Amino acid sequence: MPVRRGGASTPDGPAHRTRNAGETSSTSSASGDGMKRTIRDWAIVGSVMLLLALCVAQARAQQQTRFYGPDGRSIGTAVPLGNGSVQYYDSRGNSLGTSTTTGNTTRFYDARGRSTGSATGPVGPGPLGGRR
Repeated sequence: MPVRRGGASTPDGPAHRTRNAGETSSTSSASGDGMKRTIRDWAIVGSVMLLLALCVAQARAQQQTRFYGPDGRSIGTAVPLGNGSVQYYDSRGNSLGTSTTTGNTTRFYDARGRSTGSATGPVGPGPLGGRR
């Protein structure tokens, strides 16, 4: 007689479902296997969250330049992005825009990414260009 799957009952009585080899019950057993899985899952989630927190902290710990007004209060920050670009923020942390330098040309963009201008400087090493 074939085994019926599912919860429907037959005229002879309720349907019974047999387990295949290696199949276990979906309810937690008295051995506590369900609890072990839960603890392991939380440990994995906690480890991932810690790793993400460390990555964010490292990203925020990068070199940055703070700008001050005549009264001595911070008016903004410039953060290098590592690819020739710099992101600019106001004193509240809102993005003001970005600059990107390629060769001797620096292009400026507003917070939405629209070009606002460019500047061309001298070619060569050193803070003012030229040779030393």
